[in-house]
Amino acid sequence: MERLSLTCCGLTDNHAQLLAEFLTYDKTLSEVRLNFDGFGALGGSTIAEALKINSKLTSLPITDNNIGDPGGRVFAKALKCNSTLRTLQMDHCRTGNGGGTVTAGALIVNKTLRDFILTHNTLSDPVKTLIDGIFTQH
Repeated sequence: MERLSLTCCGLTDNHAQLLAEFLTYDKTLSEVRLNFDGFGALGGSTIAEALKINSKLTSLPITDNNIGDPGGRVFAKALKCNSTLRTLQMDHCRTGNGGGTVTAGALIVNKTLRDFILTHNTLSDPVKTLIDGIFTQH
């Protein structure tokens, strides 16, 4: 199996933690869809930590989960280490300027991410401009 969709499955932070543990060791999945599940910063953070180790996953849509700035910061750190992820959708994840600013720094380091969606979060215009400018230089 190369693709797994758990969209709208009502995943909690505990479910996300179990999935993250699996992703740490998985060598088959290239895409995992986790849209509209409702997990929070803890679940998002554990999935992000798995990205530091996982070397197969290329696409991770996590639209409309409540990861906020804490989860956004951990995803940014993971992007600095990950060299396989090409698509990351984090729209409607309640990420603010704290997570957005750290993400901008990660985008400078990460050269493999091609599609990054962070729309419909609570980012100020200067942070949006910063991220857009860095990402378009890829």
